[in-house]
Amino acid sequence: MKRAISSTVKFLVLAVSASWLTMTGAGGAITQMPPVARFLFAPSFVPLGDGNRTPVILDATSSMGENVRFLWRADEGTFVSGTTPLSAHPRVTFPGLAAYTVVLLVTDEQGQISTMAGVIPSATGPPTASFTFSPARIPPMDGNQTVVRFSSAPSLGEGLTVFWDIPAGTFVNGTGPDSPNPEVTFPGLADYDVTLTVVDQQGRRATASSRVELDRGDPIASFDFNPAFIPPGDGHQTVVTFDARSSQGSGLMFDWDIPAGTFVNGTDAQDPDPRVTFPGQADYSVTLTVTDDQGRTATVRGTVPLDPGPPTAAFTFSPPSVPRGDGFRTIVSFDSSGSTGIRLRYLWRIQSARFENGTSSTSALPQVTFPGVRPYSVRLTVTDAAGREATATGRVPLR
Repeated sequence: MKRAISSTVKFLVLAVSASWLTMTGAGGAITQMPPVARFLFAPSFVPLGDGNRTPVILDATSSMGENVRFLWRADEGTFVSGTTPLSAHPRVTFPGLAAYTVVLLVTDEQGQISTMAGVIPSATGPPTASFTFSPARIPPMDGNQTVVRFSSAPSLGEGLTVFWDIPAGTFVNGTGPDSPNPEVTFPGLADYDVTLTVVDQQGRRATASSRVELDRGDPIASFDFNPAFIPPGDGHQTVVTFDARSSQGSGLMFDWDIPAGTFVNGTDAQDPDPRVTFPGQADYSVTLTVTDDQGRTATVRGTVPLDPGPPTAAFTFSPPSVPRGDGFRTIVSFDSSGSTGIRLRYLWRIQSARFENGTSSTSALPQVTFPGVRPYSVRLTVTDAAGREATATGRVPLR
């Protein structure tokens, strides 16, 4: 939804004053109304640091009174283009370093005086949009029960107007999309995008966006690291990079406990992806604790192992044979758990086999069937985290 925002020239009225004239004659006392001083100006601001380049047109023609005369007083102003402080609509320039007070004195033919003072602002920089809201998350299936309170107060700029774009939200408690501090409810079926647009008195815009998230419960701590192991006797040479980005939760903070490790490359225990070295004398325990923006915590533990050496491949299968003429009816289950190595990947090549029950040639525990017309060769290749390979072979006989 879009909203058009119009710009209006505004100024600050500092003071308005007038004197009244009372005359006495044969008919008694007659009080004559004084003049009324009024003025407008354009443009509505002086560019910041203008250096007396932009003329501001002052206009006193809306003043009221009989045969009035004008006198302008303009702080630090310079009358230009042949105009003077006595002109009805003079042109004045300013340095553009501050807000400037302008005073208009209007005198009528009886000598009565009316005064008006106003301020011509200097332009500031472009606006910035920013907002806060609380609570940061809403319960799932909330059904518009929880009121989220937004505030545009962190935004910066002169004479800001605001517009909130919250498509799935319902404004409540008398607030609306043009309120500086609206209150909004949500169905609680998803995360909800929120966009704030601010417009300053010069028509300049700025936008900020954020998201009201569903509360998906307690956080989940998770991490990975690379390389998968360190050489024995490494002596803090190998840098292990940890990565906690698989953790789940809102506004997570991280705390790593790695007793035997040394944080390097400018990282520390509060980084989501720290770099750490180890002596290389044993396997090393690692504990990660994450804390979400509601103070809830979750912990996960892992081990950085020493390099155990090249992998080994081994497998078993059951039943130990396939009936002759089986026609893909008997399921043979293979088991590679006898293989050794770090973070092994598997590749099976099984002659004439059909993989069953969602397993495949890369499963650790595949299940297959055979036609049952001959013995079938089997080859397992395992690859560890360092890319080293090992192979085991076998044969499934008929019976």
